[in-house]
Amino acid sequence: MSLSTKNKRVKSDSQALLKPIAFAFFFLYLLLSLSHFFLLSEDFKWTLIALSSLTMIVSFVLMRKADHISADRQSFWILILLAFGTINSVLHLWLSQLPEQTTNIFLVIIASGIVFSNRAHWAFLIVLNWLGWIVVNLAVDMPMMMHFFFALFMGTMLSWFAHLARRTLVSKQAELLRERDIAVAHEQEAIAANEAKSAFLANMSHEIRTPMNGIIGMIEIISRTNLNDDQKQFIATAKRSADSLLFVINDILDFSKIEAGELRLENVEFEITQFMIDLVQEQKVLADSKGLKLDLVTNNTKQLNVVGDPYRMKQVFNNLLSNA
Repeated sequence: MSLSTKNKRVKSDSQALLKPIAFAFFFLYLLLSLSHFFLLSEDFKWTLIALSSLTMIVSFVLMRKADHISADRQSFWILILLAFGTINSVLHLWLSQLPEQTTNIFLVIIASGIVFSNRAHWAFLIVLNWLGWIVVNLAVDMPMMMHFFFALFMGTMLSWFAHLARRTLVSKQAELLRERDIAVAHEQEAIAANEAKSAFLANMSHEIRTPMNGIIGMIEIISRTNLNDDQKQFIATAKRSADSLLFVINDILDFSKIEAGELRLENVEFEITQFMIDLVQEQKVLADSKGLKLDLVTNNTKQLNVVGDPYRMKQVFNNLLSNA
């Protein structure tokens, strides 16, 4: 797979995530803004409420505009949302000086691995979270620093594994889509080739049938002239051969009609005994050439009319007898 194709697949993957992520951030920071108002100290609650409200507004705008943001910008705006999450978490840790607020940074690190298949975006967010946490711990004498250091380290490892799984998933999806596109292209090529073949056969059959009808007509005219017995036999053989060739041409036309779903059976009345007599006479020459005996044995002396498609029935019997 080319790099450009793979990048397009990754972009479309990010595009599908922006809207639900923006909705989740909007709902989360709406709740945080309300909880900050009731639970936080007056010393810093308005700062965190303002930042939470700003994050909520940005999330709401992205949620509404996600369908209109170009694919190459989708992953970038997801990065911006998670960066807002990092800033909220780091600022809360710094102002409250409560080490348990490190858990929020831990969650952002985990989320970055789950969300991003773009390695540069994942790495940027990991570095941003670690820098924020280190700066706060250097500026404030935070208890349990080593405990949360190892917690963040483990979180980073888990985020890395999630990121690898995400990249593998996106790569597999891209490969499946590529194979599907190839299969669709091959199918379209096969359909086009089949249609071209059917059109060629139909046109060729029409072109051949016109002079064949002329030949058969001339043979019938000649057969009505004064001919000796040998000449009559030669003309009869030529007539049967021409009719057989016309049957082959008509079979080709029928094949084209079958492929196009346009073949229709007729329901007409015809006399079955005479039908069988004509059929046997047409096949007798072929049977004699193979050293086979072909006769029609019937005790029926009355006219027996049936309803069906005599042309299609003749096709079936001709195929059966010619294979004998």
